[in-house]
Amino acid sequence: MNNNENNSLETKKDKPKWNIRKILLVVLPILAIVFAFSSHGSLSSQVSSLTKENSKLKESNTALQNEITSLSSEVSEYETTLSSKDSEISDLQSQIDEIQEYKDSYTQLETNYKKLKTNFTSLKSKNTVLQKKYKSLESKNTNLQKKYKTLESKNSSLQEQLNSYDSDHASSYSISSIDDSSVDDDFSYEVYKTRTGSKYHKSGCRYLSQSKIGISESDAIAQGLTPCSVCNP
Repeated sequence: MNNNENNSLETKKDKPKWNIRKILLVVLPILAIVFAFSSHGSLSSQVSSLTKENSKLKESNTALQNEITSLSSEVSEYETTLSSKDSEISDLQSQIDEIQEYKDSYTQLETNYKKLKTNFTSLKSKNTVLQKKYKSLESKNTNLQKKYKTLESKNSSLQEQLNSYDSDHASSYSISSIDDSSVDDDFSYEVYKTRTGSKYHKSGCRYLSQSKIGISESDAIAQGLTPCSVCNP
């Protein structure tokens, strides 16, 4: 009897364990199904969110493509403008080179002008000196003309005196009867000058040792030369 009772008690004790197992076997699949549905909903939500983000990214990509196209067009325009500016810069550089050439020509002309101005000043100074010399020579020429006229007048007077004698006395006429002082006054004799001196000399003067140039006394006086105080010509 006791054994039977013990067995019945053990059987009673084992029964709750089997019930929990059954419950777990039933509950776990249900929980798995619920979890699966719950996960499926979360995944669907994530897929939907990702789909929306993908659409936004596509729209952003399209906008970026449009912006890139617009920028490419602007870059092309800038390149065209830059090419035009390069051409303008080349033209400006050519103009600058021409201006530099004109500047160099102007500098050369200015240098030539200064040289010409200097030459003109020098020539003007020389012309002034020549004018003074010309006036001096003109004055001397006037004096010589006066002396020539005087000599011509004296010569005419002498010629008249000679013609006044009869032809019978012409052969016996002696030139020595004419006043020597008058002849000396009317005709010049040869004197000498040096190359650079301001005096005229008689032949044999010591100042003629370096140079000796023959000249008439009247020409020496006309040239402004004065008689040497040593040889006293």
